[in-house]
Amino acid sequence: MILKDDCENRRSLGELGLYDTLDRAESTFRIALDALIAEGGGVLCIPREGLPAGFYPRSPKQMVLALAATVARAQEAKAAGRADAATEPPQAGMPSQS
Repeated sequence: MILKDDCENRRSLGELGLYDTLDRAESTFRIALDALIAEGGGVLCIPREGLPAGFYPRSPKQMVLALAATVARAQEAKAAGRADAATEPPQAGMPSQS
């Protein structure tokens, strides 16, 4: 029997470095993403407080994948003669609507 906790790799941003300045937060975020990917995926917990102004954690890899999925859906819809193709990529980390 697999328990939910056995399926999750949860890490906190603070476990992997400092995030008290914008440069440190961005560096630590990149380190965290690389670590989670190397571990086969997981969940990165980012604190609500103590983050520097201007820090917006976004995964470039997820954004590229979301855009590629949107393009593929649009091409499939066009090939099938449907007009319901998504034209906007989903937010990074958010499930697509299809």
